[in-house]
Amino acid sequence: MRKKIYGILAGTVLMAACLAGCNSAKPDAQKLPEQGSVVSSASEKQADGQNVQKRAEELAGQKVLTFGDFSLTMDQMMFWLYSEEKEAAQYDYMYQMYYGTSYMDLTHPQAGISMREFHKEYVLNSAKQYAILYQEALKNGITLSEEEIAENEAFVNSFFELLSVSELEKGGFTREVLRQVADIMTYAEKYYNFMIEKFSIQEEDVISSVNKEEYKEYETEYLFLSTVSYDENSKLVERTAEEKAEDYTYMEGLLAKLKGGSTMAELQASETESVLTHTGKTFLANTADVEPAYVEAAAKLANGEYSGIVETKYGYYIIRMVNDSCTTSYEAALDEAYGAMVDELFAKEYAKLEETYAPVVNEEVWNAVAFGNYVIDAEK
Repeated sequence: MRKKIYGILAGTVLMAACLAGCNSAKPDAQKLPEQGSVVSSASEKQADGQNVQKRAEELAGQKVLTFGDFSLTMDQMMFWLYSEEKEAAQYDYMYQMYYGTSYMDLTHPQAGISMREFHKEYVLNSAKQYAILYQEALKNGITLSEEEIAENEAFVNSFFELLSVSELEKGGFTREVLRQVADIMTYAEKYYNFMIEKFSIQEEDVISSVNKEEYKEYETEYLFLSTVSYDENSKLVERTAEEKAEDYTYMEGLLAKLKGGSTMAELQASETESVLTHTGKTFLANTADVEPAYVEAAAKLANGEYSGIVETKYGYYIIRMVNDSCTTSYEAALDEAYGAMVDELFAKEYAKLEETYAPVVNEEVWNAVAFGNYVIDAEK
């Protein structure tokens, strides 16, 4: 059974992509080593180096989260803020375009706060979780591979290519700090995987939690000829009885060819004068999303068998059963059940870790962050 990393703890998640790492030797928990130099990005060449350095030093002096001897500073937080602002900006653009309203000012239905505050809280919780799991990784002797070190360098390079000059200067981004962030995230990711391996969730427990009968599924392919059209008022118009009779006879001819050894793909390609559709349809036996006549006809077929001409409201079908025991949805349900078990166990373990580390938020610094265009360009 494939194991996946699922969303964890109150909306914060670990990135599925491993964003690389640092030295394979165990580093100091507060200051991480710097990697080799690389060719500067276009934004680095155009930016005012003194402005970037001044901003970086200013941010580095602002502690946001403190965990005893370890802390995350604002220069490190800028990566998470930038990433989250980029994502939220896409939603805001769509809302502005389609609804003429700001996504940022909407109220989150569960949290009861604005989306602006929700995303900002998400950043803080994500950084907090990464930092705690990172420190646990170091305590447990977890190290990074050479491949992860190389991925880290590639990530830093690609990140700088995304930045505009103003974003680089506002964020005070430096390669050293971005490597630190990448290290923290990668160590945290590895420790998360280490944790879920220890959960020892049994496959039989996952299987017993899902009712397989509810996921009876068919994989089919079909030829379809429409017997309706839409007028200028988008009203459904049915072909005449005489035209439908001709269509039915035409489909009978195709069925005979299929039984004679032709494939649906061959027939669809050769029938250039008709509007004949050939595609597939996979669905649960108890679905309400597929026309009932189609479901009923398909359920009677063995693998490789063709139906007769199936009439529905929209046209005529010839159906071929590809797999009468498809397990796509069942396997997805197993993955979801496994994920739910992981989430529950992780939440319990993480709650203990958070209580132990007792992170302290510097409210003065964090409250000054105006999420939205704090790092990214407003025009973007």
